[in-house]
Amino acid sequence: MDEQIKKLQLVQLDILDEVKRVCDKMEIPFYLAFGSCLGALRHKGCIPWDDDIDICMHVKDFDRFVRCKKLFRPGYFLQTQATDPEFGCAIARVRLDGTRLVEEDEADLNIHHGIYVDIYPLYGIPRNKLLRMCLVAESLLYRLLLVRRPPRNHGGAAAGAGALILQILPERVRLRLVKELKKRLRVYRNSVEVGTLYGMDVSMRHLITYKRSWFQKPRMVEFEGRKMPIPTNAENYMSNRYGDYMTLPPKDKQKSYHSFMELDFGDYFKDCRE
Repeated sequence: MDEQIKKLQLVQLDILDEVKRVCDKMEIPFYLAFGSCLGALRHKGCIPWDDDIDICMHVKDFDRFVRCKKLFRPGYFLQTQATDPEFGCAIARVRLDGTRLVEEDEADLNIHHGIYVDIYPLYGIPRNKLLRMCLVAESLLYRLLLVRRPPRNHGGAAAGAGALILQILPERVRLRLVKELKKRLRVYRNSVEVGTLYGMDVSMRHLITYKRSWFQKPRMVEFEGRKMPIPTNAENYMSNRYGDYMTLPPKDKQKSYHSFMELDFGDYFKDCRE
């Protein structure tokens, strides 16, 4: 394993332990998500080449979690739009002071750039196709208005439309729409299906959803020598997201997909030795 990746995972595990401490204190259920959940099932820990840790929680719990800034011990920073105004994401992050992990698409932002763990809200998704299309459009508009930059991974048409919307929209209208869209995304709290409405799970042409029943009482499993929660039916979640998730990908696919411009552990490992 690449030494840098191993060190990065150790720092992220430190942050994950702190997130779990806070969630346990507040009785906020959460689950390892995406590749982190896959790693728990297949490797009993991080995927060896994975460079991030993701967790998710139902949006009602997410809304409680983002109000827990004061519960984190010194050195850990709960990053949201409220705590870091230029942070334009609909998710939250917990970052570690004294470290730096700068991604290419965030390099020009005046935000906390510490090594982090991602926290994704799980939104209710309606069954009705028209309502679902409306929710997808609202989620994409919400993210556009939060980040205040045209999308980079949804094609030229989406980038052009995004740029135009941002150019013509007065700031007071943008802020009002952000507030309204945030409410709209929380309408379907008793739906059969849920989704993150984020990243590769959503675009104008597709939406990956999961059964709400898969995300009930967390299951505690081994993860890098500690117990961490995964979804109630993590196997169905992983099959739905990745297909044959227990089979290792080809060697040429065993690599990270993030674009890090800078990675600095600061004094973290020096402090650990002392």
